Amino acid sequence: MILESIEASLSVLRQQLRQARRALSEQQQAEHAQHLAQMFLTLIPASRSFAIGVTAAFDGEIDPLPTVKQLQAAGHQTHLPILRADKQLDFALWQPDSLMLANQFGILEPQDVPRVSVDTLDVLLVPLVGVDRSGNRLGMGGGYYDRTLGSASRRPYLVGIAHHCQLVDHLPIQPWDIPLDMLITEKTVIIWHQFNKEATG
Repeated sequence: MILESIEASLSVLRQQLRQARRALSEQQQAEHAQHLAQMFLTLIPASRSFAIGVTAAFDGEIDPLPTVKQLQAAGHQTHLPILRADKQLDFALWQPDSLMLANQFGILEPQDVPRVSVDTLDVLLVPLVGVDRSGNRLGMGGGYYDRTLGSASRRPYLVGIAHHCQLVDHLPIQPWDIPLDMLITEKTVIIWHQFNKEATG
């Protein structure tokens, strides 16, 4: 009964936060995407190439494409998630000339490229519907990221990317939830765990 009540509350919150990000103007979206790129590049060391997972923007999410272009120009490898039948995620290298097709949710995925597991990534930019000030993340409700990360033998550094209107004071925690290490919005950067470049790769 308690879990049902939590899910009902989260469903309402998801709807409110999705409406808030969809209400942003094209100019606001573009500005937020550029700010994300500027902030993220200052936080990732240029000492070597990192394998970084990202997700194509969907449903008003902050657009990581400017960030991806700068990462690729700096020599980092960027990977997009691909849905698996078991409701977990693989990742595939995202290149400018990649053939992209939409999955069942309308999210673009690279085609005809080798897949890797989340264990091989150094950093993962995690999309979200909501996030609180303790690093707890509210997703779309499918559980793809939680299942994938929960079964990983090695977890990448998790960076939540969001519009500031998606940040709330508190979210109820589910037993399977995996907290973020860092959050970047157009207004703030919150770091709960420092990025340790020596511990990756």
